[in-house]
Amino acid sequence: MLFFQSIYLLLYVCLQSLVNGAPISQDPTLDTGANLPYALPTYTVASFPEGTWIENLAVRQNGRIIVTEDTKPRVYEVDPFSKHSSPVLIHEFNETASILGIAEGETDVFYVCTGNYSSKLLQGYGEGYVFRIDLRTPGSTQVSKVATVPDAGALDGLVYLGDESRLLLSSDFLQGVIWSVNVETGDIGVAINNTYTQSSGFAVNGLRLHGQDLYFTNSQKQALVKVPINSQGEPIGDFTVLAEGGFTPDDLAVDSQGDAYVTSFTIGKNGLAFIPREGGNATYIAGMAGPTACAFGRTTFDRDILYISTSGGDYSYLTGDKVTVAGKILKVDVERYGK
Repeated sequence: MLFFQSIYLLLYVCLQSLVNGAPISQDPTLDTGANLPYALPTYTVASFPEGTWIENLAVRQNGRIIVTEDTKPRVYEVDPFSKHSSPVLIHEFNETASILGIAEGETDVFYVCTGNYSSKLLQGYGEGYVFRIDLRTPGSTQVSKVATVPDAGALDGLVYLGDESRLLLSSDFLQGVIWSVNVETGDIGVAINNTYTQSSGFAVNGLRLHGQDLYFTNSQKQALVKVPINSQGEPIGDFTVLAEGGFTPDDLAVDSQGDAYVTSFTIGKNGLAFIPREGGNATYIAGMAGPTACAFGRTTFDRDILYISTSGGDYSYLTGDKVTVAGKILKVDVERYGK
């Protein structure tokens, strides 16, 4: 089976190169592509200035991508269907120093985590906030604060639990907890706080909801975990470790079958890892410099495309050991990989 999958991937890479053009040039000191015999190719959708850290992304119903920048508290829109797409600035915050996670609530209403967090120093300063960005009116962006989290370390991953509960879940990788945030009342609470979310370093990070199962990563523990939750975000079943070791997971996407695609920032081994729904080893399937988050396309043309945001380099570049490259939005076609 592994032989046929490898042949399929090799043929698929060749076909994608013919359709999309040559993949992006890759620096083997910053990514894993050079180390993978049949790595899926990555293609650039949009580039940002060198030194720009693109932290997260969410895909609109119309297919356009909403992007958060961590270097400055900015939100952009990117059109993945334009051959010469330039990021369009939607909003820049004055109340906070950084933006991390993003999730869609109602159609074209997005929520973002903001705070005074330094990616360079890996430290948070003071409280965190959740803002609403309403894009329902063409040509108009309405931004409002919905909640303050006084004891937050660094709010990051976000998922919306639905219109009935009106709750968001937000990971806090410095505190090692998952917060609940009511987007109507601003009420906050701790939904999950245990050994699976906690760590001595970078703790619970990416979040994704698949049916009733909450998937989350713990970066320091190198783990991907899932647990069934209720409408309030509280666990109602056992925690299952789907993968542990061999990667440093950040954010993730989950396909319709429950297979996970996880961005990993292991120093010297940056890339996209695949983990099957039943659990197993994290298998690197594509390499890129500094992957931070990923999300599937939502139109008939790109449902099997993973869009990936990047920080522009391997984490060790923060020490000055390596040269950064531009932060980007990339795409990888993973059609049928995990099915």
